[in-house]
Amino acid sequence: AKYGGVVKSDIVFFGEALPAAFFELMYHDFPKADLLLVCGTSLQVQPFASLIDLVTPQTPRCLINRERVGEYSNTSSYRYV
Repeated sequence: AKYGGVVKSDIVFFGEALPAAFFELMYHDFPKADLLLVCGTSLQVQPFASLIDLVTPQTPRCLINRERVGEYSNTSSYRYV
């Protein structure tokens, strides 16, 4: 780093704690979503794997990924785009 400090982007790495605001707002924000975009994930790691269930059943979900992921037991209620 230019000034001798550690440089870290504003992201959360695997194994790091998520910001408290994430947990405070996820149950409030997700039900209000008009569309859920999910990009580049295996949908295996919690809490992100369960986030697709926090939007309403009428909310379209769009998964953009290189490989097929996310086998669900109750996909009949999902609306895909």
